[in-house]
Formats: sequence, C-alpha cells, structure tokens
Amino acid sequence: MIFYNKSEKNGAFTLIELLIVATIMIMVAGIIYTFYINLARTYYKGSDTIIRVLDAQNTLESISRDLRSVRNIIRLKNDHIEFHRFYYESNENKSDPVSDLNKFMVEKVEIRVRKDDRDYYVFERKVGAQKWQKLSSQFRSKYLVP
Repeated sequence: MIFYNKSEKNGAFTLIELLIVATIMIMVAGIIYTFYINLARTYYKGSDTIIRVLDAQNTLESISRDLRSVRNIIRLKNDHIEFHRFYYESNENKSDPVSDLNKFMVEKVEIRVRKDDRDYYVFERKVGAQKWQKLSSQFRSKYLVP
C-alpha cells in the first residue's frame, strides 16, 4: 500500500480544471469576436454615411455657387431650374490686365433632378450647349423629399 504525504503538493492540473478553463477562454474569445465584428460593421457603416454626407454637401455647394450668380430665372419647376448667370471671363494674353476687370459674361445654366436606371435621384447640370453632366458621382438617393 502506498501512502501519500499531504505536505507534498502535486503541481499538475486535473482534466476537469483544464476543461473549465478552456470553456471560459472560448466564451471570452466569442464575446471579444462578437464585439469586434459589431464595432467593424458600425465603423464601416458610419464612414460610408460620412462620405455620402460630404458628397451631398459638395453637390449642394456647387448648386449654391451657381444660384448666387443668377441674373434672371428663365424657368422654374419642381425638378428643373433654368437661369442666366454672370461669370467673369479673363483674357490672360492682354497686355493690360486692368482693362477688362468689370467685364462680365452671361451664360445659360440648367440644373435638374431626375431618376436614373436604378430608380435613384441624381442631380445634373448643363451649361450653355454642353451635355448634361452629373454634379456628383457618389450622391444618389432613392428618397427625395422637398
């Protein structure tokens, strides 16, 4: 018969202790992983929203810049505005740059809102005889409430 001395301690862990520690570590890792995934989703969704807001702001600033220089409004509808605007055309080849400081030109500008092929609203601008150009490549919305 073998007798053990109680004063001697065995430095090994039991199988149950190892299973409990492994279970707790797996639970903590799962919680951390879930937290990280939710944080990453929130970050990407928020950054996408910020980019859209900044792009919308650039589009509206472009429209605002045109509207500040309006000479007269030709046509005004819910989805379309047509007006003449003042602009300055400088001739850098002239010898006297002061001679035409007050020379303003007038051009016809049209701004419209329309739906594209995928049912998004887009802003477009047309200056003179040019073709319609989108004011922004990223600013699109399916909902447009006046």
